[in-house]
Amino acid sequence: MKTSLLAIVLTVVCSHSKAAEPIQVGVFDVDASPPVGSPMAYDPVKAVTTPLRCTGIVITGDQKPIVMCAVDWIGIGNGGQTIFKERLATAADTDPDRVAVHTLHQHDAPRCDFSADHLLVEHELSGVGFDPGFSRDVISRTATAVGQAIENAQTVTHIGVGQGTVEMVASNRRILGDDGKVLHTRFTATRDPEIRAFPAGTIDPQLKLISFWNGDKALVAITWYATHPQSYYRTGWPILTFQEWREMRDSQKPVCLIFISTVRVETLVPANGMMERKRIARSWPIAWQTG
Repeated sequence: MKTSLLAIVLTVVCSHSKAAEPIQVGVFDVDASPPVGSPMAYDPVKAVTTPLRCTGIVITGDQKPIVMCAVDWIGIGNGGQTIFKERLATAADTDPDRVAVHTLHQHDAPRCDFSADHLLVEHELSGVGFDPGFSRDVISRTATAVGQAIENAQTVTHIGVGQGTVEMVASNRRILGDDGKVLHTRFTATRDPEIRAFPAGTIDPQLKLISFWNGDKALVAITWYATHPQSYYRTGWPILTFQEWREMRDSQKPVCLIFISTVRVETLVPANGMMERKRIARSWPIAWQTG
């Protein structure tokens, strides 16, 4: 998804030279916190201390709008993706294939799959895996926010592209021996220091960033990094695996979004969670400066 995301943005913005209408970008941000008692991936919600968000941007111009959305949930699949994209596409007056819906995949968070829920209805098990009413409410509020983002969109004159290296976070899960067979596996909590000490393996260590500007004014930045954000879970509280990103997103302009794809995070256990999050956070200023 990383290549296609960059290609979409660069294609739209770079084709602006012959466009009759200016490229504009709007930002939306919606509360996506699950209600107490509703299902998450593993346990029901006990309380919400760290709100989850659904954030994104809308890019408009001569072509049909593009919507990119990131949700603080563990996953949105099948019918969840279909309905999410259709509703946001309608709100933006565009096609569903010009809408990208991502999840950050933290594990103490809701999921959304209307196709699975449809199969469970006939067995009177609707709502067991997730709360479909809550999911539809988030989708509805996000669609409204997309329309408002278009109304408040600002002209883009420049874009910035940068990256920063993330150290000692992501790694390969499987470690091969000299015979080419799996010698060790790094699970969620790998306490053996010898297994943790093996090289990270073949990964993409770069946190990537695209920023949108109106002259000297930063409008919004998108960031993404490939890892499996699985530091600790089964707490009963919706969590953000990389809390420092939320703090930067809430306290700084421009708004920052992070798209995390699933690879493998290195040896995360609760005691190491803060250390790993700070390693991620250190890469953002580097990506910003190089952009």
